[in-house]
Amino acid sequence: GVSVFIKGTTKGAATTSDGLFTLSIPAGATVLQVRSIGYVTKEIAIAEGQTKVTIELAEDNTQLGGVVVTGYSSRRQSQITSAITVVSSEKLNDVTSNDLGAKLQGKVAGLQVVNNSGLPGASSEIRLRGVSSVNASQSPLIVVDGIIGGNYDPNDVESVTVLKDAGATAIYGSQANSGVLLITTKKAKENSTQFEFKATTGFRAPDFGKMQMMNSSELYNYQKQLYRDYVPGATNNSYVIDILKFHNERPASVLNTNTNWLTDMFKPAPMQNYYFSARGKTPKNDYYFGMTYYDEKGTFLNTNYKRVNLRAGSVYHFTDKISLTNNINLSGAQGKNYDYSNIYYAYLNMPWDNPYDASGNPIYVDGNSTFRWWS
Repeated sequence: GVSVFIKGTTKGAATTSDGLFTLSIPAGATVLQVRSIGYVTKEIAIAEGQTKVTIELAEDNTQLGGVVVTGYSSRRQSQITSAITVVSSEKLNDVTSNDLGAKLQGKVAGLQVVNNSGLPGASSEIRLRGVSSVNASQSPLIVVDGIIGGNYDPNDVESVTVLKDAGATAIYGSQANSGVLLITTKKAKENSTQFEFKATTGFRAPDFGKMQMMNSSELYNYQKQLYRDYVPGATNNSYVIDILKFHNERPASVLNTNTNWLTDMFKPAPMQNYYFSARGKTPKNDYYFGMTYYDEKGTFLNTNYKRVNLRAGSVYHFTDKISLTNNINLSGAQGKNYDYSNIYYAYLNMPWDNPYDASGNPIYVDGNSTFRWWS
């Protein structure tokens, strides 16, 4: 199928075999980006309230002229008969993310990206051949500049070659039973120093689904109907006793307080990525230096993830056939995650509980609660 995305986000949909798709367009979105392997990417302007759009894609014949690195040789794509897909850095960098899976999503036919966590900075799982084992990893083998399992910064990636079928992955044996991702990092290309600086930004918005939380009046009336047959003093159930007492002695202001704990605890979260590199060549030496700073806020209140990557490399050519390569990769990350029980409380807290005091400062949910919802 064809991948249809809202430009500048990761929200999208895949078309059916008939070319049909359904996509909810948030307010403010004005451009759809349409991509498919072997076709030129197309951007289509959409108007507010528009419900239908017709899309036609043109074939990208230039893709057959690129050079493909297969792990044991380099050939033009028109000479390749195996199931191989190449994704260039230009296509990878149209998504603001520190995760390669998010950058590859929608760009390789048959590639699935599974997000196992909503934590900021969490990595996704990449699958090329579906689920083939109960216990074994479903992720493809990662090969960076010829080194299996090598470290890399997504911003330093020049291209990703995806090897899918048995013929393409044969050189790596059984460890490639879930496919192979060959990552080629950026290197010097010209006999002069080249500088590159890139700044990108984006955001994530929480998705609460179709379930709506009740407001104070709705919950109060529901509880009142639920416990209407109970008579005070006729039950030993402490929970029911508390409910009946609340209904009889509730403050008049209770029904005027409507706290939506989901929207208070989850907010749209911005992310920023800054990248700087310098690379060049001399008759005997190639050199490269790259640095990345990534800052992502979590959609859950007061969570975040920050990461710094440094990469330096050089190649000294003794002769045309003998060279010495040195690579250094350094990275550091810090972040603040949430306790999953805090999300559980967002569904249990009462809409008549005010999370702030009269001065606007966050307070406990009640006098005995150990749950600091803002921390």
